[in-house]
Amino acid sequence: HQLPRQLRIPLLNRVEDGLVDSFIGGWQVQGIVILRSGTPFTPVVSGDVAKTGVGSQRPNLNPAGGSTSFKKSLTKWFDTSRYVVAPTGTYGNVRANTQRSDMFRQYDASIFKNFALPGESILSFRAEFFNVSNTTSFAAPNATIDATAGGQVSATAVNPRSIQLALKYRF
Repeated sequence: HQLPRQLRIPLLNRVEDGLVDSFIGGWQVQGIVILRSGTPFTPVVSGDVAKTGVGSQRPNLNPAGGSTSFKKSLTKWFDTSRYVVAPTGTYGNVRANTQRSDMFRQYDASIFKNFALPGESILSFRAEFFNVSNTTSFAAPNATIDATAGGQVSATAVNPRSIQLALKYRF
């Protein structure tokens, strides 16, 4: 689910001195928060176990269960020992989308102001900050249970913090 929200806050709008007001009054701040629950994914096995000509089929749940001491980490996002390769010629019994990737969180902000110039000219300044908190959200892990990298996360789903400055002159 995605919940985009935007907040605008006018800053320093009531400064009395005209010269001071032209520099420090009238700034606006905006913030955007993006939150998404983790993307569902399905554990799979490599190859065509069911012999249907289609690869990446679902495994079976392990009748013995998984590890009792499993701890989620970047090297094992989900417990691959909970699954076993289905017998040849059969489909696995694991339902689709039984696992979730990391929650996505991003906080963006901007500050901007329009400066009135002689005539009808306007100089606009904008500073934009993306992923202000530099929060890391991880991409989905390798979902192939019988691969060496099965369960490993190898990428992030969000870019690192970045800042963008802009000036625009309107005449």
